[in-house]
Amino acid sequence: MFGAISSLLTGGATGIIGSVVSNVTDFMEQRRKNQHELELRKLDIQEMEKEYEYRKDVTAQKTQAEAQAISYEHDSRSYTSGMKIKSSWLKAPLVLVDLVRGLVRPALTVFLIFLVWHTFSEVQQVINEAGMDALKPQEALGIYASVVDMILYLASTAVTWWFGTRPRSQQRKQD
Repeated sequence: MFGAISSLLTGGATGIIGSVVSNVTDFMEQRRKNQHELELRKLDIQEMEKEYEYRKDVTAQKTQAEAQAISYEHDSRSYTSGMKIKSSWLKAPLVLVDLVRGLVRPALTVFLIFLVWHTFSEVQQVINEAGMDALKPQEALGIYASVVDMILYLASTAVTWWFGTRPRSQQRKQD
């Protein structure tokens, strides 16, 4: 009993630690990106100030604005067109990769839950078939407890880590 409880608690603790490490890593990466973005903004501001200083007359400004508008229109068209793949032979692998990527965590979770149930059933069957003559009650209970402790630890770690690193609804809306 103590082993099962300690497996659940340590597995959950490992999952929480994994979640914390993942979230701290994500936080540090976002902070680095924000600092990089600030530096780029400072460079943009410096560049804009220099550009403004070198504009001498209204005609040059008008020409620059027209060229910039054309460039923005071109960029807008290129961004909105996206990646258009016409061949279904090229689309199929992309869809397959995306499907596999999306199913890894749910499949792992379902598999671990199935593994807990299946192992419980197998161990119970072995204990019943072995009878008390072939296997001592203490040995059977020891084997049963060890296997269940390991599976509970792994399952609680995976599930806790999975739910601990899921993006929050606000982050999903921003992405």
